[in-house]
Amino acid sequence: MIQNKDITIELNAKRIVALIALVSITLFSAYTYLIALYAFDAPSRDLPLQVITLEILENNVTQSSFSIGDTVTLNSTIEKALSYMYFPFSYEYFNFSGVTPFKLIITIEDASHQPVLIYSLDGSIATGGIKEYSVDYPILSGSSKGVYTVNVLLWSDWLSDGYALAPEAEVGTFNVV
Repeated sequence: MIQNKDITIELNAKRIVALIALVSITLFSAYTYLIALYAFDAPSRDLPLQVITLEILENNVTQSSFSIGDTVTLNSTIEKALSYMYFPFSYEYFNFSGVTPFKLIITIEDASHQPVLIYSLDGSIATGGIKEYSVDYPILSGSSKGVYTVNVLLWSDWLSDGYALAPEAEVGTFNVV
């Protein structure tokens, strides 16, 4: 025969404080673990930045096709890594610190691969920082129709002294009809 026994837990001030401390430590640990999982770790010491997003918009709405006379807005978001880790073959680890100056370069090529926009700006970003930039490109009356290609690059300076600060360019396309 199974007997049902009631379990009684008495909570006094000391136990409530201990329970709150335990829950706080657990939540803080879970939060920092998830942040670390989703943090950007650079692929090398020489490439501390990355382009997170490239959005192609018109009037704050994502578009893939535009007409002559429209204005294309290019929103790009960049991020600086917290660290560089290389564990599979060695235990190399490097924490980035300080501010990294960069040159953001945005290019647009038309359907015949002719450059129609080369835009650049100088900026700087701190470790773990995220910055957003926006550029408008008006499609002029003499523009050709077809698929246009957008490239967002992060460099230290113009060539020949410059070098890439991001592992790859962010590429997007839109159609001019």
